[in-house]
Amino acid sequence: MRKIISFGKRSSAIATIIALVYGILQILFGLQVIPHPGNLYWFFMPTLMLAPVFLIVMVCLDLVAKEKSRIWTTVAWVLATLNCTMVFMIYAFQSA
Repeated sequence: MRKIISFGKRSSAIATIIALVYGILQILFGLQVIPHPGNLYWFFMPTLMLAPVFLIVMVCLDLVAKEKSRIWTTVAWVLATLNCTMVFMIYAFQSA
């Protein structure tokens, strides 16, 4: 159980760092301090990195949740799976 909690904490820390970097880049893009990337691979890369890590965090939360709240964590990891699938599909279609 401790390994699951440790893995979930590390994954959530990674997800937080990726989200902060992505947010800062979006603000800089919006203020036109830096130009938008010309290649769509780089534009979608933070989302591609964030989706699987978020899914891992949701699965870890589901494994350590109490029985009465497990329905909500199950819904969360199902939605995270859908999000991860959609991100990978968008990334794959952009590369074609």
